[in-house]
Amino acid sequence: DGDVKRDEKEEEDLFFDRPGVDYEIKPIYPLVASMERQWPARISEKDITNMITPLQYNVLTAVGAFSSAASILGGFFVVSLAISLFFIPSRSMDPTLRVGDVLLVEKITPRLPLNNYKVGDVVMFRPPPALRDIVARNGGRLTDRDLFVKRVAAVPGDVVAVDEAGGVVINGKKATGRDLCDAEPLGLIRRYVQAGE
Repeated sequence: DGDVKRDEKEEEDLFFDRPGVDYEIKPIYPLVASMERQWPARISEKDITNMITPLQYNVLTAVGAFSSAASILGGFFVVSLAISLFFIPSRSMDPTLRVGDVLLVEKITPRLPLNNYKVGDVVMFRPPPALRDIVARNGGRLTDRDLFVKRVAAVPGDVVAVDEAGGVVINGKKATGRDLCDAEPLGLIRRYVQAGE
């Protein structure tokens, strides 16, 4: 360890090498007895070994900066594959999810082979073509990034029907919605599935 290099002729601090300059150095921390000597010591520039050239230093700095930036961007990309933020734009899940609510959605579990949805689970999904057609017929417009958020009303193997009064029947039992909005799954079933189907 040493003090800042000083040019005796110009009395200016140097933060770079200058050929032919002698430097006076002294430790800034106490040394062990075996390393003590008369301070300050004079060292000629030509006696100092250069570990790397300025070009090598600049290249290493550029590579380090690029690697750091790539690592950060790569990290954000990996995180985006696992989780995403979504905003609730409509009242279809009111009061469970209100307009403007923000959902932090974990996207790994649905891709696992042993994942089984249960009645009452809240899920996000890409609307199938039939649902896209319904939205289009009602004046709506969906992009490829749009997802629907709904509560599971029935699972594979369940029998869903609409009785003559317009009520939803699942496995022979009249279903009741958990949410209050008419656009929740049971309300959508009553609206778009004809009685007796």
